[in-house]
Amino acid sequence: MIPLTQSLYVNAKVKDSTKFTVELGTGFYAEKSPAQTTKFLDRKEALADKNAISIYNVILNTRKNIEATMMVMQQKIEMLNSNQ
Repeated sequence: MIPLTQSLYVNAKVKDSTKFTVELGTGFYAEKSPAQTTKFLDRKEALADKNAISIYNVILNTRKNIEATMMVMQQKIEMLNSNQ
């Protein structure tokens, strides 16, 4: 499947499997051999995995902060209720 847009794909066949065009980013493309393409995609996959782990860790820390804030808020509410 070849993406024409972010949500539209079409069936296609590779005419020449000795070279591929890869998107480097911000509209720049490069022609690469199959081995170079595989290495490029492996690096992109590793970067995506690393970023996903970083985002997951940020989410975990944010959840911990929210839980700590909620605990403090509950303690303060209990203190206010006990003083009345």
